[in-house]
Amino acid sequence: MNIIDANISYGAVYTPTLAPCRTPEELIAALDRAGVERALVVADAIRGGCPSEMNVRSAKETASYRRLMPVWAILPLETGELGTRTEFLDSMKRYGVRALAAYPSKHRYLLDRVGCGDLLDALVECRIPLLLPLEENSGGAGGWALATKLLTETPGLRLIVLGTGPWGDDRLFRPLLRAFPTLFIEISRYELDGGIAALCGKYGAERLVYGSGYPHWAMGGALLTTLHADISEADKGLILGGNIARLLDEVTI
Repeated sequence: MNIIDANISYGAVYTPTLAPCRTPEELIAALDRAGVERALVVADAIRGGCPSEMNVRSAKETASYRRLMPVWAILPLETGELGTRTEFLDSMKRYGVRALAAYPSKHRYLLDRVGCGDLLDALVECRIPLLLPLEENSGGAGGWALATKLLTETPGLRLIVLGTGPWGDDRLFRPLLRAFPTLFIEISRYELDGGIAALCGKYGAERLVYGSGYPHWAMGGALLTTLHADISEADKGLILGGNIARLLDEVTI
């Protein structure tokens, strides 16, 4: 089984962790310990610093490691920090970036049609997945409300929500799974007994993506939960790597 972790970070951490991965080399060692083949990775310096500087730097830092797939952060194109829409997409292609993340509260911008409409349209057209941590907020909307706003305003956006609550957010996100076919749930903190099996039974395993949140959370937690879920081996394969691999393969830059 080709396991892919869709939610990993490395570098200087702004929130203390028990065992931070400061370098790509340390991250590779962590993947080996957990039996994970590849990972989507974001540099902590991107989340807490300046994406216009750190996006490219992180891609260069991970370029020698085929198992590490860099994730870049978005900003409003209006400020010019990421260049034009065409320049940004060209840069993604040059550095092999196939997934983006949004941190609107950390980077102080509005993640909506006014602030980011042109870029969101590009994500839809190029089928680029957007990762959104559940703790982020924008314009008074946060968590699942922000996800709902994004998917309503930009139909077809491939949105992966990271960090679903440890006690189960089913009443919040199940209506969204029904309403928005391009919404995907990352399961790093989905610690509900029988929850994964129930979601697979109603919505299909294709809507779930394995991610750990490492090093802020243990890499093996969600992995173990999925491996022991009462679902087929085929569904486990989709959740643990097949779904995110398909999403990345479908990117057209």
